[in-house]
Amino acid sequence: MLLQCRNLRKEFGDHEVLKSVSFDLAIGDRLGLAGKNGAGKTTLVSILTGILEPDEGQILWHKDDVRIGCLRQEAYYTGDTLHNIYMHQDIRARGGSSVNISDFLYITSQLGTEKVHEWEAKRFKNLSGGERTKLALAHIWSMKPDFLILDEPTNHLDLRGVEWLIDELKNYQGTILIISHDRYFLDQTVQGILEIENGVINKYNGNYSDYRNEKKERYRAELHAYESQARYKEKLESEIQRLKNWSAKAHRDSTKKGAKSGNKIGSKEYYRVKAKKLDKQIKSTVKRLEKLRQEGITRPKEEPRISFAF
Repeated sequence: MLLQCRNLRKEFGDHEVLKSVSFDLAIGDRLGLAGKNGAGKTTLVSILTGILEPDEGQILWHKDDVRIGCLRQEAYYTGDTLHNIYMHQDIRARGGSSVNISDFLYITSQLGTEKVHEWEAKRFKNLSGGERTKLALAHIWSMKPDFLILDEPTNHLDLRGVEWLIDELKNYQGTILIISHDRYFLDQTVQGILEIENGVINKYNGNYSDYRNEKKERYRAELHAYESQARYKEKLESEIQRLKNWSAKAHRDSTKKGAKSGNKIGSKEYYRVKAKKLDKQIKSTVKRLEKLRQEGITRPKEEPRISFAF
């Protein structure tokens, strides 16, 4: 086991991004982190890397001095940041690993970014998005991290860069957590998906395509359970109405038949007991219905349909 997250909660102002996030990461896990924009993926990564503190909950690390290589969003890698990475060979990652500049230059050349050692400082200030991503990846790989966290790693990468990254991840021996909207990339690199939805995490086995298929099956199962519950509610409502009708009749009969019998001992009491028994059944059935309304299954949310017009 590498780490365990238990009941992480994080809010910004009145917005509760993470409500109760719990999951485990084993050494060697290869997981994707999925969720809608704003679901809390980057917030969770920031907590894992120590940039943010959770409002509640804890992370239990089962290994000391974990070297984390984290590819953050593109905006983090400014020209000055990347120039400093290149110029300072003693820059250190969590766990004390230093960047090996020879490895850094070798990886940049593998990614198709040539002769970085000849670049002047001003060259670093005019990098394309693809160049920034490649230099950032080279920086991370040269750290030789135990735990890789990659946030949209294929953004702006050309085919050569994507193929290099897929091959490197297949050979990587550590733990991987990837945020990506690139379905092909996730299918090639992960063996499980953690999905953040409504502030909590659900785990799915398999790659991204497997996750999508299982999510559809879970939706169908949840919808079936909801519809079965709705039919049961209707049955209870019908039963309550039927019992109310019988109870009203029993109360009438306790008066009418008691009077007709000349108030014989036991005759009136029989109908009263019958009416009270029906009243008790009504209360019990109403209680079951109220419990379903308060604690029952809510209708699962259907994903919005997307259509394109050209």
